[in-house]
Amino acid sequence: MFRVEAEDFPTHAAAAAREREAIRSLRPVHNVVFHPENRPAPLKRPAPPLAGTPDDLLGYAQIAEFTAELGRPIKTQSLRAMRASGRMPAPDDRTVPDRPRWRRSTVVEWLDARPGQGTRTDLRPKT
Repeated sequence: MFRVEAEDFPTHAAAAAREREAIRSLRPVHNVVFHPENRPAPLKRPAPPLAGTPDDLLGYAQIAEFTAELGRPIKTQSLRAMRASGRMPAPDDRTVPDRPRWRRSTVVEWLDARPGQGTRTDLRPKT
């Protein structure tokens, strides 16, 4: 039987060598020593949305954070879809047309009035 080796074809050998070198370069480096003075400063995080007043104005991202902290998370994209389909209250602030904002108290009232997860809202009582 005829057997072909990688050395018989220089292009294959070169490609194999490049591949081995690429794999070697991806290996983690474990000899790095971290000293306390070399550590990066901790990130400054903004105050959590719960630490506000009822009159604070919240956009989509802030409402998503607020609902997550309340334990009832709603994604930003879901909030946009709810507003587009009329399942959200009217914005309290429309000074910027493409950036609607709601007061924190309005959001809390809306969340309390929402049906729970799994509730069938498409069923109508028989008349």
